[in-house]
Amino acid sequence: MLKTQELGLMALVRSALTRRKVELPEGFSLQAVVPMVRKHQIAPIIMQALNYYNLPEQPMFVQAMMPTVAMSLSVFESQNRESEKLFAALQERGIDYAPLKGTLLKKLYPSEDLRSMADVDVLVRTGDREKLDKLMRELGYTSEGESDHEYNWRKGYVHMELHKSPVPSYDREYYAYYGDGWKFFAPIAPKAHRYAMRSEDEYVYLFTHYAKHFRDGGIGVKHLTDLWAFLKAKPDMDREYIRGELRKLHLEKFHENVLAAIACWFDDAPMSETSETILHAILGGAAYGVKEMQQRAEAVRISPNGKSSKLRWTTKKIFLPYKNMCSKYPFLRYLPFLLPIMWVVRWVTAIVCKPKKLSQNVKDAKNMSQESVDEYRAYLDSVGLRFEGKG
Repeated sequence: MLKTQELGLMALVRSALTRRKVELPEGFSLQAVVPMVRKHQIAPIIMQALNYYNLPEQPMFVQAMMPTVAMSLSVFESQNRESEKLFAALQERGIDYAPLKGTLLKKLYPSEDLRSMADVDVLVRTGDREKLDKLMRELGYTSEGESDHEYNWRKGYVHMELHKSPVPSYDREYYAYYGDGWKFFAPIAPKAHRYAMRSEDEYVYLFTHYAKHFRDGGIGVKHLTDLWAFLKAKPDMDREYIRGELRKLHLEKFHENVLAAIACWFDDAPMSETSETILHAILGGAAYGVKEMQQRAEAVRISPNGKSSKLRWTTKKIFLPYKNMCSKYPFLRYLPFLLPIMWVVRWVTAIVCKPKKLSQNVKDAKNMSQESVDEYRAYLDSVGLRFEGKG
């Protein structure tokens, strides 16, 4: 069963987003959910909800949350300002771009500042890399390197993720569907360099992103409220098209289960065991800690059919794949034959410069059993989610 504090947090979130008071469970403590509020970065939402209550703990809670809310609002304003500058500059220089995720989703909330963002996500074309690098530096950003599917830039509190693709290539079944993503986008107007998806494709992408985070052990409250807000704002979408596309992504069953969980949260629907499992995972009470879940998810991804998942996970950690090594040592893209040598360099560097991290990695490998990986795979199966194909 969901705990009292989890049910209380759900009620507060629902109050803020539906703009009405929702009854709190008996025994709920506002102070007890402070860590959960901070973890999920939903302080603005909970502060909004408190307008409908007069709880004894409210003054103490508000005092504790004010610095967090103030920082959230400051980051929100900075992100808005810098996004507008970037989008205007991209249009002026004829560089195609498409805002993703939070930049669009916040407009669907009762108030935009309720939807905090860790970063600003924008899809770009890889062929524009040189022009983008030049522009970002001119706008005052500092490069924080390149990941599998992103160019990362920072300016103060603003973190810009310029996406090479909507999803990482290592999520192979999702990447096979999206590729670089541009086939799902069209200009918002003649001569515009800003692109957007139609609502149905945006929702499918939003849910794919949700599934990725759930599967990889990094899900949060905002992932679910995003889905609720989107469905609430766009009730006339072509549901048959959406179901068909989710079927291609092997997400149809999981989608049904998530919709049932949303109905439990926002519409008082009966709570099934599957809905409880999903909500418990989102609210932070899953069977494994976040780090352990992420490690097991990676092991399942590497060996989705269950054979020697732990062994393959450990081997991949020791012999980091070529693409990951290129992120650490970019020159390997041009000199791939040096990969074995750079594996040795990486090991020596870890032993000499990062002994604590190395020790922790060894400990993690010892602590993760094949049985625990199989349990995690069964846990994903129970909610209708799987890793398809080779990792």
